[in-house]
Amino acid sequence: MELVSVLNGEPWTDHPRCVHPVLAAVARAVNDAVAAPARERVVALAPQMIATAPADEDSAARLVARCAEHALKRPPHDPSLRYELEWDLRHARRRLMRAGHRVPASQWPAGHRRHRWTDFLERHNLRRHVQRAEAQVTFAVRAAAAHSTDEELLELLKACVTDLRPVGR
Repeated sequence: MELVSVLNGEPWTDHPRCVHPVLAAVARAVNDAVAAPARERVVALAPQMIATAPADEDSAARLVARCAEHALKRPPHDPSLRYELEWDLRHARRRLMRAGHRVPASQWPAGHRRHRWTDFLERHNLRRHVQRAEAQVTFAVRAAAAHSTDEELLELLKACVTDLRPVGR
């Protein structure tokens, strides 16, 4: 992220304004999880991360869902870790549903009530939502690192970048 900030002419920081904050959290977590030789490939993605901001509920939820799904490909044996990842995935899907994306009814949590979820989202502002999403993707990447190769983590990061990259870049 420091390289991205320099490439974009911003002050040296690992939270550049030009990068979606949740994508930046994924990049930091992947960078921390992979071995030194793989970090060069993380650096190669830096130019593609520029201009992925601003944050919104929809894009943050897509990244949370993608990272949680990756971590749950081989669920952790610890039930509390598995529960946390499943909870993050369910709530990300609900956010996407609210944003107009179609999620099959079979994937809705038991006892789902749309009016409760809508009320919840209206009470919380975007900044808080994005901060929670940053924590969720960091947790998911760390959980996935236990069973993923460096290549798989790099592919996850590439997929996240692709999800947010502006059209034509």
